[in-house]
Amino acid sequence: MIATKFKIGAGVGRSQNHLVSFDEALLKAGVGNYNLVRLSSILPFECKLADKIDLPEGSLLPTAYSTISSDKAGDHLVSTIGFGIPVEPNKVSVIMEYSAKGITSYEAVSILKNMIQDAFDVRGWDLEHIVTKYAEADVERDGEYTTTFACVAEW
Repeated sequence: MIATKFKIGAGVGRSQNHLVSFDEALLKAGVGNYNLVRLSSILPFECKLADKIDLPEGSLLPTAYSTISSDKAGDHLVSTIGFGIPVEPNKVSVIMEYSAKGITSYEAVSILKNMIQDAFDVRGWDLEHIVTKYAEADVERDGEYTTTFACVAEW
């Protein structure tokens, strides 16, 4: 199976329950009603960006994602996702994910972009463009989970 469509999304969830916090973040990212199958890091060159996922809810959905959670008040969380588009049109794009506590979204996206550049360097490919998305949040209260989540879903 080679995916022909993809969606990039990000979201934040909050709940007294860790799993409910994660679930809300998935819903806000647009993938909450699917069974995510975790991917590594390749986006086929045939893939086209879609506005929404046009699979029946409950379907398996291949997804590369980053996520982080905490219930400690004052923690700053950020999850990033991104992919590099190669100069050569028939090559795949490379997806990278990064999540961290205690850094800004700017710092996290910078780290992510360096990871994407490194992945292209390892392949000996020229990078044309990088696409990124992130979710960030502060944990507001001790004992209330906050989750950040960012993803690229392919189908």
